Amino acid sequence: MKETIKASIGGYAFTLDADAYEILKSYLDNLKLHFENKEDGTEIIADIEARMCELLQMKASKSENIITLEDANSIIGIMGNPVDFEEEATDTDNNSQPEKPENTTIRKKLYRDKENGVLGGVCAGLAKFFHLDPVIVRVAYAASIALAGFATDKLAGYLLASYFLLWIAMPKARTMAQKLAMSGEDPSIEAIENRTAKIPRKRESHMGSVLGSIIKAVCGTIIFMIGIGIILLGGFAIFFPAIVDLPSVGDFLIIFGFYSSNINIALAILWFLPAICLIYLGIIIYTKITPKDFVIFGIAFLIWIGAGSYIGIISTKQAKNYYEDADFTERVHINTTSDTLHVRLHPDLQSAYHWGKNENELYTLDGDPKSWFVFPKVRVNQDTIYKNFEIKIKKTAFDRSFQAAKAKATDAKFSYNIHDSLVLLKPHLYNRNHPWNRELFEIEINSPLNKTVIIDEPINYRHHFSDYWDND
Repeated sequence: MKETIKASIGGYAFTLDADAYEILKSYLDNLKLHFENKEDGTEIIADIEARMCELLQMKASKSENIITLEDANSIIGIMGNPVDFEEEATDTDNNSQPEKPENTTIRKKLYRDKENGVLGGVCAGLAKFFHLDPVIVRVAYAASIALAGFATDKLAGYLLASYFLLWIAMPKARTMAQKLAMSGEDPSIEAIENRTAKIPRKRESHMGSVLGSIIKAVCGTIIFMIGIGIILLGGFAIFFPAIVDLPSVGDFLIIFGFYSSNINIALAILWFLPAICLIYLGIIIYTKITPKDFVIFGIAFLIWIGAGSYIGIISTKQAKNYYEDADFTERVHINTTSDTLHVRLHPDLQSAYHWGKNENELYTLDGDPKSWFVFPKVRVNQDTIYKNFEIKIKKTAFDRSFQAAKAKATDAKFSYNIHDSLVLLKPHLYNRNHPWNRELFEIEINSPLNKTVIIDEPINYRHHFSDYWDND
């Protein structure tokens, strides 16, 4: 039985044969001696260990998960040595001397990464190819299917089927060469040293460093607080509008017939996703922004664009229902001998409360379901041309064509009850089961000049004396 040793390389624990452990330890020690006096020596050693860790993970056997001497020699052969170490002849014997491969050029190809995959390894392989985190690719793929489902189920089905097509078309990475070809990066020490040397490292004074940190902290805090403020404002609009006597976003959606889970999700994305990105930016701006962060922001932007496009499509479809409008006026003659006409809100609606503190005519009526009604402004005309009281109800409706709008306006009903000289107005109730049907009402009460019209609260009205204005 061979002796095995546990060792940590690149932050990961591996089980190695004693021979493999000795040769890799000697290899890393020689590299540290070689690079310790260089300006970027620490970064180069860290990059070498990270790359060796990846190669060891590829070499590890699934069944035993033990790195053998043959595996160690193969990895050293792939990575190579920057120079011929003088100690190499004495520290290693002829059996453990690795042979340098004739050709270390790696051609980048697309493979399925089954070892790091969840299902077929397609997303993991794409992540390796484009140098992304597999989680980002999976989230982006799932989000694209969800957004496509908002537009059409057929598009979402195509995206889902594309995964299985790629599963069939993309070969599985089996050999070490294929696993290296997934990312296409050269794992040799020479390439690592060249990449590390290309990273610019500016030297600045301690005062400049402190000032830069302060500026980053201030900017990050401001951006972070803006994101928090947007989230709080959105939460307030959803959950706490009643505090200031205002309708919630859900209430408006119900009134106008837009209420659905898809629209709610899309609106939430439009409002909260930028806020989340600002919070994330406020955090990383103080630490360090990496290329991976730009990928995250790019995916978030695509999701945001998808949600906005969905809302735009739904809004365009709804706008077609308002293309034409038509009017119809209903006249009601009131036969009463009284000289005074009383106009009141129907008793069934007396418990309704007014939304907001301004002069809008939107009221809420608690019940099951909760309902809303819009009370039209009432105009009172007094003139000598009128012999008795008369009510005119102007009904306006919207639809795709003029004929449909005209028919809707003609059939629209504004409820009222007349008891001699008492008129009770009862606007139509809108709720989740009966949304707004694209109809508007205006009421005119015509009265002789020598008679009186009394309109009770909360009805808002305007009084017009024709003779008074004509004489003036």
